[in-house]
Amino acid sequence: MEGPKIVENLFFAVTCVSIFTCTIRSDYNFAMGLLCYYMIKNANQKIGSIAFTLLCLNGLTIVMDILWCITMQSVWAGKPSKNASAWAGFDHIRSFTLFLSAVNIVLKLVACVFLVPIFRGSKSS
Repeated sequence: MEGPKIVENLFFAVTCVSIFTCTIRSDYNFAMGLLCYYMIKNANQKIGSIAFTLLCLNGLTIVMDILWCITMQSVWAGKPSKNASAWAGFDHIRSFTLFLSAVNIVLKLVACVFLVPIFRGSKSS
């Protein structure tokens, strides 16, 4: 399988994972995953400029995801003075959402690893 096809599948995976994180998080990764999937699928001759755009978009969303995970992990670790039992009832779904958010970060990092040679290869040709 060649690089653009692997990246296409990675963005589709980001979109699929984001479906589940949307249950507790307002997640932009669903829209970004679909956008990136569409862009790489229809790249054709402009693959180099599209690869650069995708690298920038993914770099930005990776940073935003990391900041979100750090922030929400500390927020969700706190114990409220009221409704403590209801708050505790969501512990498993919060953990699942943090795990899937980490999976999305890894998928996007792997996509970036494949996008760099695509971008460099288009510059040399």
